[in-house]
Amino acid sequence: MQDPQSHEDAPQYVVVGCVIGMLGLLDNFLPAGSVTVVEEPDLLGEGELRAKALRRACVGQVVEGPAQWHGSGTPAGLPSVPGTVAVLPTSEYTVLTTAAMAEAAGVPGAGLAAAR
Repeated sequence: MQDPQSHEDAPQYVVVGCVIGMLGLLDNFLPAGSVTVVEEPDLLGEGELRAKALRRACVGQVVEGPAQWHGSGTPAGLPSVPGTVAVLPTSEYTVLTTAAMAEAAGVPGAGLAAAR
């Protein structure tokens, strides 16, 4: 994982769920190092997913978190990403975590009630 402090002052786009194809598309228009990927720890270990994500220029860091959380309340262990300007889901499995992270970061989003 790259040093999370290296991009602390730059706007960060949080992508919940590690979908390599989506990261490739984001590479076309987001600045280098501006994306933080949040993914389940067990999924990051499969098929070198973390390494594949970090090969994309736009990805500055990959962090472990409850990307596919579907519980009540607010998910435990949500990472805090300084400078977050947007939180993007990659699939229907990540919508609740995306809503929770957007609320926590104070950026526009569906909100947990609408996401549920």
